[in-house]
Amino acid sequence: MPVDVADHAYQRLLDLVGSLDLQANADRRLADINRAAAYDLLH
Repeated sequence: MPVDVADHAYQRLLDLVGSLDLQANADRRLADINRAAAYDLLH
């Protein structure tokens, strides 16, 4: 994988992890899990 693609994917991963709300209620945490599962780091 080219470095620029890896850097972009890594930044998207950091953004995704930063958007997770670990203090949220169960419904919100489940929605976060589903969003993370469907997340495309390369696009």
